[in-house]
Amino acid sequence: GSGQRVEIRYLREETPLGTAGALALLEPRPTEPFVVSNGDVLTDIRYGEMLDFHARQGAAATMAVRLHEWQHPFGVVETRGTDLIGFEEKPIIRTKVNAGIYVVDPRVLGLLPTGRACDMPEFFRSLQQAGERTVAFPIHESWMDIGRPDDYASAERDLV
Repeated sequence: GSGQRVEIRYLREETPLGTAGALALLEPRPTEPFVVSNGDVLTDIRYGEMLDFHARQGAAATMAVRLHEWQHPFGVVETRGTDLIGFEEKPIIRTKVNAGIYVVDPRVLGLLPTGRACDMPEFFRSLQQAGERTVAFPIHESWMDIGRPDDYASAERDLV
């Protein structure tokens, strides 16, 4: 098949504005929901599925989330005062973490602060406070944050 051409344009910040703050500089403004991704994420996420999910949910913004499991290395003790009331041997803690990939509906870009830093979690909080719907898109595909040198080196080893 024939290759597709992609046009890339860069935004230049005078001062660091954060992932969401930089979106206020978009000109022209997008007319359809669009994907925003941190630059230090390696993933096999299906962006089309995330965009479809966002549309089906009728959301103002969607955040990709990934289940993170961590096994506590010790037995955990629960106390009330000095009384021992519970014990769990090396529990597994399950949390959902921000995967650094988002879909934003262009109609809410006006809610962004202009000229000041704003990260995506702060933007999502401001959307929620404005009564807008924000949703989580669970991802199960491979995902790595390579923002730290150790993580980058690990990714290089895994991808060779």
